[in-house]
Amino acid sequence: DVCSSDLELAALALRDGADASRGRPSLAQAIAAMGGTCTVHAGALSTWIELRVTGPRWQDALRALREALDAPQQSRHQLDRVREARVAGKRVA
Repeated sequence: DVCSSDLELAALALRDGADASRGRPSLAQAIAAMGGTCTVHAGALSTWIELRVTGPRWQDALRALREALDAPQQSRHQLDRVREARVAGKRVA
């Protein structure tokens, strides 16, 4: 059984994963470049990613989401970085 923290970690990796060698920014960076926001939410039973952009940019946001989903899986090192950033963020909060 996958706990919500594992699901949240996967969503954070999707949001923050970039591929510099291919010139692909992270989903969060791509959405921010459109003037929007990309937020990960984790509840007791579900985890979701919220993309907010202005009306005219919704297709661009959808394209950025598709590119993030189509990207190769994160390496173990990249997932560890996301996990460490999450833990550090919780310590500060």
